Parts: sequence; structure tokens; C-alpha cells
Amino acid sequence: MASTPQGARKPNLLTAIFQWDKDWASRVFMVTLVFAVVWYIVGAADAMLVRLQESSLGLLGEPITTPWSYYAGLTLHAERDLFGFAQQLEMGIFVFLTIRLLGVEPRAKWLMWTSIILINASIFLFEGPVILSHLSFIDSYFAATGWDSLSPLGVPGYSGYGVSPLWWWGWLALEASTFLWGAWTFYMVAKSHKKLNYVMYYVLGTVILYVMGYAVLAVATNWEMLAYYIPVNINSLYDQFIFWFYGHSIVYMLFLPAVTALYFLVPTLVNREIYSDRLAKVSAILYVAFSNIVPIHHLYNAVFPYWVNILQEVMTYGVVVPSMMTFFNLWATAKGVKQITWSVPAAFTAMSFAGAIAAGVTGVANATVSFDSVIHNSMWVPAHFHAMIMLMIAPGAYALLYILVPWVTGRLWYSVRLAWAHFWLTLVGSVGVVMFFSDEGISGILRRSMIYPRISSIVVDEVGATIFAVIVGLGALALVLNTLQTIFRGRTLDTSKLGVLELVSAAAASTVSGPYSTPEPPKLKVDHRLKLRAEYTWVAVGVLLLALTAVSTLPEAVYVGGAIINVPKAYFDPPVENVTLLAHQYYWNFTVGNTSTLDFFVVNPGEKVLIRGTVAKGNGLANFYMPLFSDRVVDYQLYQEYYSYIWFTAPTQPGVYGFMNGEYNGPFYTYMGGEMLVMPPGGVLSSTQLESYLRSTSSDPYTPPVELIQGGVSLTMSTLGNWNNTVPAPTLIASEGSEVNLSFEVSLSALTSYSNYVFNLTQVNTTKTVEAYLTEHGGRLPFSIELLHINPQGETSIVQSITPTLGTNTLSFRVEPGIYVYGVIQPIAYEFNPYGLSNQFNGYDQGYITALWGAVLVTQP
Repeated sequence: MASTPQGARKPNLLTAIFQWDKDWASRVFMVTLVFAVVWYIVGAADAMLVRLQESSLGLLGEPITTPWSYYAGLTLHAERDLFGFAQQLEMGIFVFLTIRLLGVEPRAKWLMWTSIILINASIFLFEGPVILSHLSFIDSYFAATGWDSLSPLGVPGYSGYGVSPLWWWGWLALEASTFLWGAWTFYMVAKSHKKLNYVMYYVLGTVILYVMGYAVLAVATNWEMLAYYIPVNINSLYDQFIFWFYGHSIVYMLFLPAVTALYFLVPTLVNREIYSDRLAKVSAILYVAFSNIVPIHHLYNAVFPYWVNILQEVMTYGVVVPSMMTFFNLWATAKGVKQITWSVPAAFTAMSFAGAIAAGVTGVANATVSFDSVIHNSMWVPAHFHAMIMLMIAPGAYALLYILVPWVTGRLWYSVRLAWAHFWLTLVGSVGVVMFFSDEGISGILRRSMIYPRISSIVVDEVGATIFAVIVGLGALALVLNTLQTIFRGRTLDTSKLGVLELVSAAAASTVSGPYSTPEPPKLKVDHRLKLRAEYTWVAVGVLLLALTAVSTLPEAVYVGGAIINVPKAYFDPPVENVTLLAHQYYWNFTVGNTSTLDFFVVNPGEKVLIRGTVAKGNGLANFYMPLFSDRVVDYQLYQEYYSYIWFTAPTQPGVYGFMNGEYNGPFYTYMGGEMLVMPPGGVLSSTQLESYLRSTSSDPYTPPVELIQGGVSLTMSTLGNWNNTVPAPTLIASEGSEVNLSFEVSLSALTSYSNYVFNLTQVNTTKTVEAYLTEHGGRLPFSIELLHINPQGETSIVQSITPTLGTNTLSFRVEPGIYVYGVIQPIAYEFNPYGLSNQFNGYDQGYITALWGAVLVTQP
């Protein structure tokens, strides 16, 4: 362990932390590093709130915070860690590398200082107004929008959930910050007369990608902001199309700096020249060319014709080519090195290299239309993104930080143990988080899901992801502690007389407990012709494999997406059950013929179904998500003013099959469940059919749990406002001709929970509010519990309806053939307006919620 040399003067606290006594590039790097770490810590706290909420709901069935705080945590975790941490840190690193690699004196310094101020200001603006009052439970509520643009979510007149205009001002500040950084970089390159090496190709390419992506984002941001201030019409499909030019390229904005780090570190650590300078430069150009032109890669399930999806699939595959070139180049550079000392920078470099390949494979899968139609909007997507962030991008950044911190501060790493603890905790924790997220995705669990099926395997995934996220956090804590100790107590290093190889070797050696040796340079050079042949062969094999993937998946790809041209011709020939779907804010409306139903629709076994779906004005957007793994995953995006054509064949097995809204449209979006009721022949399940149905429910995550009625069943309202902690409520099995009692338990503690939407609670003393209402209304609650019967011909009738009170409320009936729907069938009006504070500046949320209902299947006695 290093110690401070005798006679060395302790530096001033702020001067030491910000390295204010160093050159300008070092100061910029340290300022961005310090602020990036602060935002990382705050964003990690947001992430931990999300993880604890999901774990608590899985283990205990109880939330630890409100839905809006949960989604605020999810949003702000992304904003703070993606932009406040990752992008800001990239800016600082690239400023430092630009000055060092170009060998120029910095100019136009005000551009970078303004850029740094704006990026930090944007993170504050994203949170929205912080209301200073005793209503602490609404803080950060109106920031719950997701990290991206889900247009027209949040825009008044288009969305029942509205955000503060500070949200868009935050985006404008972030865009301006990026443009200023880009302008400074271009200016410095233009002022330099030095030939750009392959590392600077990646630095410049990354900055170009940032500027291109944010230029497109500025169009979407200004469109939405104009719609907020003046009545400008928004086309949500076009707006999302524009946004996703940025939304896809942001992955590579974060990815390319890690690739830059690998191109800088791998040759240096192994003491060799890069295998192919030409291949490195060409790959940098191809990354810029292909990363910013595939917006529909994220909109395969929208309303685009199949040929557009397939074209975007091929164009997305294009970005795989420079990745194959890059990792072949890096592998060939390190190939044959026998004497290498495993330092922490080397370990993180190897982790980044391996992680890029592992995460990249899932990226190819996501780019494939037929595969994406299965996993889109599921936890598989965050698993892929976190794999890229945690296994490739972050390790690449850490590898570079372990070199740059000693380079900038002039002090070697203080603790070898803390450095290696950081590596191993990061490796183990990151792999664990990605594995559990991936398993949830394979199981069909929606991303952004506060409420999810409490299946034992899913609960294990949720809790496991939380545990491993804590491990990652402990690793980051080790890095922060070691960095602070290094700044104040690390052994001094005179960097003025060292070249790049000596600097890297000295920094790496300070993370090794034993002797450190730099590998000997190679004695033989690779034949130029053999090198070219290897490059061409490798790229050709990769392109061939991608072409085979595209061709082999083409038969399925032509049917993906909601355009009418994508529907198989058989679904236009009778017999077909034609259904019209209108998605409102937090509930569904189906129409079959002259019959209209809320949240469910009825079909016959094996029947072809064609749904014509759209979104009602006032609901930002929706997604019809019905993962029937025994048949096919039905996943279609719905937009205002557009119709998506949703086709599938109903299961041959009669029963109740769940579906969800797969797209976030406000803090209560996971309450927006529904059911497809497959009517048994004659309205009664045989014993064989019942056994088959019970087996099938284990594979479809959103098919509600089943309970057999033995004379009666008890249904308890949870603090989240659903029966028995499931949305929709449990599917009940009753014998034909039996007498059944359904008991609905409603407690004061459930009604007074902030997460319960029934009473629109807007005051701190919720118990007093509810008690006052009950006294005024004779103890009656503000909703009806109904029992609806659907006969075998599909005709509906209300059997019973009661206005419940606190305690036990019972519905008794004799079971007839058909299917019953029970509970609070009519949507409950919801508006969040604490003390009248909701408005267009602070934000608002309103809609109609239905989460207190379920179905009863009838079986033979």
C-alpha cells in the first residue's frame, strides 16, 4: 500500500479534488469526473429504489413507495446515469485525449465550460419542479416519463399524464451542451495540423455521432415543446420515428468511447502496434455511417409495411460489420503475447472485450425482425442494454480511468486490494444482474413493470437482480474510496518525463501487488498480403453469416408489424372474429359486432381473430401485449390516429388468457391488464379441458393465477388497489349448478394507501379523508361490485350489483354455463391533484382505472 512521501505538502481539498493546479485539460477531466461520480451515486440510489420496490412487491406483496415515485426513480436513474454520469465523463475523457493526442494548446475554452454547465443543469431540469411543502410524497412525481421520448406522452391535450415543460427545457439544455462540445472538438481538430491516428478517428467519429444524433433529437424535442405552448398538431408515429434516429445511436455514443479505450489500451498494454491501422480507421467511419440510420429497428411492431422492417433489419446488421472488424483487429494485436502481468486495467480491458462480444450477440438477435417480435418491450431489452453498459462500456471506461487518474493527478493508485475488489465485484455483480434480467425477458415479463406476476421464478429473478445490483454498487464504492485515497495519499509520479507507454505501465503497475513487466515487442512483422487476406476473409465470413440469418428468418418477418399489408391473407377470409379496440388511459374498450366490453373480449376456441386497434385521444400511447408462448407472442404498438391490425388464432384450449399494456403511458400503466375469454363449447369445461388449461397457465406469465372454488372464495383488496395482489384478479373455477359465494374484503388500510387509486387521495391525513367520505355517504364506497354473465352465445347480462362497504361484501349465485366476470367492472375515475397543485407547469395525471376484476370459468360437476 502506498503512503505519502515525507515532506510532501498536503494539497488543498478543492484543489486536490479538481486538480486546479494542473493544466486546463486535466482540470476539465477532473471537473467532469467529480460531477459524473456525484450523478452516478444519485442515479444509483434511484435504481436501488426501483430494485427494492420490485423485490418488496415480490416477497411481501406490499410496496415501499408510490407508483409515481417508483417511475420517477426509474426515469431519473436513466437520466442521471446515462447523461449526468456517462456522457459527461466521456466529454471529459475526450477533451483530455484530444489535447494530448493532437498536441495542441486548448482554445475556445469557454465552449467547454458552458457545455459542462449546461449538461449538469439539464439533469436538474429533468426532475421537474421540486415542490417545497409538507407534501413530500409527490416530490419527483412529474418526472416519471422514461428516459426516452414516448411521444405524445406528457403533452397536454394528447396525454392524460402530463409533465412539466421543464422536462423539454432539460432536453434542450442537454442538446445545447452536446453541440458546444462538438463545436469545440471540431475547432481543435481544424486548428491541428497533425495527422489523425486511429484513436483520434474514434474520438472524432464519436463526437460526430453525438452531434448527428442530438440534431435529430432537437427536432422531436422542439415539436413536443411547441405542442405544449401553442396548439401545434403532433403526429406521434412520425415524432417517435424522428426520435429513434437518436434513440438507437445513443447506444453507440456510449459504445464507441469504450471501443476508443480498447484501441488506446490494448496495443499499449501488450507493447505492440495495432494490427491494422487501416482496419481501425475504416471501422470508425462505418460505425458513424451505420449507427444513426436505423430508427425503425425500435419500431418493428408499429404500423410500417414489412418491407420497411426488413430493410431496417439489413441496415442494422450493417453496424455489426465494423464491430467484427474491430474485435478481430484487437484480437490479432494481442495474439501471441505470452508475458503479460495481469493488472486491474488489463483485467477491465479483457472484461470489456469479452462483454462486447456477449452483449453484441444479443444485439444481433434484437435486430432480427422475427426475434424482436417476441422479445420487444420485455425485460430482454433492458437486459441487452445493461449487458452492453455493465459488461462492455463501463469496464472499458474503468480500464481507461485506472490509467488517466494517475496520469492527471501525478499519483499512483493507493490500494491494490481496493482496485481488485472493484474489478471482481463489478464482474460478478454485472453478470448476475444481466442473467436475472435476461431470464425475466425470456419469461415474457414486461420492462418498466412495477406490478408483475408473483410467480416464484420471477420473484427469484427480481430479488436476485437486486442482490447483484448491490454487489455492483459495492464495487463502485471501492473505486470512489480508492480514488480519494489516491488523490490525497498516493505515491507521487512525475508524468512530465514519461511517454505514453511508461505512463500506462506505471499506472498499471500500481494495481499489482507483485512485480510488473511490460511485454517484449514482437520481433517479426506480419506480411502485408497475409494481413489483407485475413481481414477480407473475416469480414466476408461475418457478412455471409448475417445474410444467412436474414434469409432464414424472412418467412416470419413478413408478418411482423401492424400494417394491414403484413396480415396473412387467411385472416381476411371468413370465418374471422373481427374486433375493434380502443385503448384509453389505463383501460381497454373492445367491440365485437354490436357488443362493447371493457378490458375483455370473447372468442371461440381455434378461431381466427383480427383486431383493428388504435388509441383514444388523451392516452399517450399503448401496446397490446399477449405472450401466448404455446402459440405466438402478440405484440403490437398502438398510436393515436392510426390503426394497427393485430392477428392471431385463439387457443384451441378454452380458458382465460391475460394480456397487458406493453407501453408506459403513466404511473398506473401496469394496472392496465385485460383478458381474452375463450368460450368452452356449451359454456362448460370438461375435466380433460380443465387439466389441459391448468397446465397451459404455467407458460403464459400474464394469464392470471387460478383458484378452485370450494363453496366460496375470499378476495382481498391490496394496498395497490387489486384483488389478491394480481392484475387482473384470479381466475376462479366453479362447478356447473353449484352455489357460490364471492367474498370481497375491503379494509381502511388498503383504501388509505397512496398507491390505491380508489379515493384520489390528495391530503396527508388520508384516513381522515376516507372516514369523512364514508360518513357522508352512509358507509358506502365510491364504486360498485358487479357480476356479469356471458352465455355460450356471447350475450352478456348483469347478474348482481352491490355498492360495497368496509369489511366483507358477498355476492352469491348459482353457476350457469358460460363465463362470469366479477368485481369492479366499470372504470374508476382517477385524478391526482394534491391541494390543487396539479397543473400544466407542475404536471398532472388523470384517467380511468380498472384493476379490481377477474373471471369465473365453469366446469363439469
